[in-house]
Amino acid sequence: MARRWTVTVTALAILATAPGAMPARAYETAEAVAAANQATLHRIEAACRASYRTAALDPIRHKVRFFDRGGDQGWIDATMTRPTPAERAAIGVWIRLRHRCVARVTRFLDTQPLPDGANRDTVNWGNSFLTRGMGAVGRLIALLRRGRLTYADFAARRASLVVGIDSAYERWRRAMRIPDLDQRLHVAEKADHALRTVLAGASSAEPAAFTVVPAAPQSSSSSSQPPPATAAPVQPVESAPLAATDQSPATNPAFPDTPLRLTYPSGPPRPDDVAVIIGNADYDRLAKDIPDVTPAYDDADSMRLYAEQALGVKPANIILLKDATGARMRQVFGDRRDAHGQLYDWVHPGRSRVFVFYAGHGAPGLNGGTPYLVPVDADASRLDLTGYPLAQLYHNLAQLPARRVTVVLDACFSGMSPGGPILANASPIDLAPKSVHIPSKLTVIAAGAANQIASWGVDGRYGLFTEYFLKGMAGAADRPPWGNGNGHVSLMELKRYLDATMTYAARRDYGRDQVAQIVSHGKIVN
Repeated sequence: MARRWTVTVTALAILATAPGAMPARAYETAEAVAAANQATLHRIEAACRASYRTAALDPIRHKVRFFDRGGDQGWIDATMTRPTPAERAAIGVWIRLRHRCVARVTRFLDTQPLPDGANRDTVNWGNSFLTRGMGAVGRLIALLRRGRLTYADFAARRASLVVGIDSAYERWRRAMRIPDLDQRLHVAEKADHALRTVLAGASSAEPAAFTVVPAAPQSSSSSSQPPPATAAPVQPVESAPLAATDQSPATNPAFPDTPLRLTYPSGPPRPDDVAVIIGNADYDRLAKDIPDVTPAYDDADSMRLYAEQALGVKPANIILLKDATGARMRQVFGDRRDAHGQLYDWVHPGRSRVFVFYAGHGAPGLNGGTPYLVPVDADASRLDLTGYPLAQLYHNLAQLPARRVTVVLDACFSGMSPGGPILANASPIDLAPKSVHIPSKLTVIAAGAANQIASWGVDGRYGLFTEYFLKGMAGAADRPPWGNGNGHVSLMELKRYLDATMTYAARRDYGRDQVAQIVSHGKIVN
């Protein structure tokens, strides 16, 4: 199947016709399905091109190429300068528009029609080369926006990324043609490992040092520069209004904020229950030397819908904080001198159930490894002064006169993150986090162990833990082989589901361990 490389939005290929994915007798049908799927992707690309015509992108239109088709052409207009403030704002708009395009592509790939006999696991594996590539490009754009890369650095890294992913994908396709199953999987895993190596190198947080030699312009007849696709009307992306009454103002529009749409088992309204939902994404604006958390807004909005639809929390009883500062977190949760913060005042004694969600950075302090939640105005080198102690959060929540308190954390405390290190120039020994006592009154569900990284999805849309937690609570964890199908997701069922799905995804996509931790009433759930 002919392929085009438009890593920002267009698929490498729709792998319904990948050798080994289906019986040979289904090939003609597979070709028809693949052609229809490719046409759908072309329509999505055309709509995305139309959205990129906005005047808000004019400051960067001649410095970056929004659709990279490989080769040297993408370097021609690149400069060795870093973005100006006006250009960084334009890059933020690009990030937001691109996120919508990537979301549409990913949703389509997740549900694309397949011919009879096609193996969806094989198709999804091949499509993951695209989605992981899109995520890596997104991280490069974020580095450009933060001024960590020059335009030339960005162009060179993206071109190198395209070549590397293309090579790894071709190795995978060749592997799919190997008749022997064991050998096929062995070679395919090596191709997948090659892809992970390319992604890790291309999206490193360290600034690049490329020397760019502009290539001679290609002729207008070059086959690598096809005419632009015909524009199609831009289809709106679904986004529910934020009904919560305490949303933080002035959130950064550069970060995606499209909630994960799932159908939850509906519970009874609980007018006395309270939720606090925090999504800390934009660290670059106020913090010092701390990378952004791209999916945190998405995670917070998704968890808000979960609190309303599954837990029955009234929108007026949700404290939604995006980019919470240290002062705002102390105002809500209290501090070591006074646990009576805003949340305490919202609790009906003996009647309220409290749900707390945090997506953002966690990190160990440099003085002994005390774990902290990291506000968006923290100083990475002075977390002991500017972070919010995790132990303090647990202690203050245990003081609430609530019936039940549940804490869900999509954060890690290893000092590392998918966006780069939180504590620069510190050794792994220095970063070893201390364990924290969890009061028996609390149920805590965390994205991983203290020394593990809380991964993002390959497309950067949601935290890996948040996505699988919500899918599990929407009913997936209640179905066999993880659950008993009684319509209720227990903590044990959730744990089994996360171990089988999230932990596997982290290992497969990133080659690292991430095992969710659940503690309830002082006991570890495993």
